[in-house]
Amino acid sequence: MSRLTADVEGFRFFLSFGFAQLFNFVMIVVFSLIVMFYYSPQLALVTLFMMPVLAVTVQRFDRFVHPAFKEIRISMASLNTRVQENVSGIQTVKSLSKEDFEKTRFDDKNSHYRDRYLFTSGIWAKYFPVMEFIGNIAVVLLLAYGGYLAIYGTLTPGAFVAFFSLVWYIMGPLMNLVYH
Repeated sequence: MSRLTADVEGFRFFLSFGFAQLFNFVMIVVFSLIVMFYYSPQLALVTLFMMPVLAVTVQRFDRFVHPAFKEIRISMASLNTRVQENVSGIQTVKSLSKEDFEKTRFDDKNSHYRDRYLFTSGIWAKYFPVMEFIGNIAVVLLLAYGGYLAIYGTLTPGAFVAFFSLVWYIMGPLMNLVYH
């Protein structure tokens, strides 16, 4: 029952928030790129150069983390089932003196859930710093090249600041694709 509830809840979340977030993501990226190319095509190309690298990293992370989250949900459902069966059959368990046996079964399910959660945390610990690093490398490249363009008059300081602000409108949602 908890698996069904989790699946329905996930589907409801996608219909209510996920689709709107996807539309929001596409609009922000498209309009940000248009404005970036308006301000400085050179800096926009540097940004576009870094986006595939970040997108590949996000895709690889997603390939590992979503099955891990599925395992967490399955493990939680199994743990919930164990608890529900023990609560509903408490009289039978007590009458047959199976408390220790049931505690061991619960501990096994709970340990499995903990292990799945720790495994998923390990995936996050491995990939998330890499995504942050790639995003920060892009920012450093943009600061260096944009600063150079601003110093030599090819780009106004105001356009440089506006461009730099737009970078986070692209990098942030790209990295946040993992959460949905």
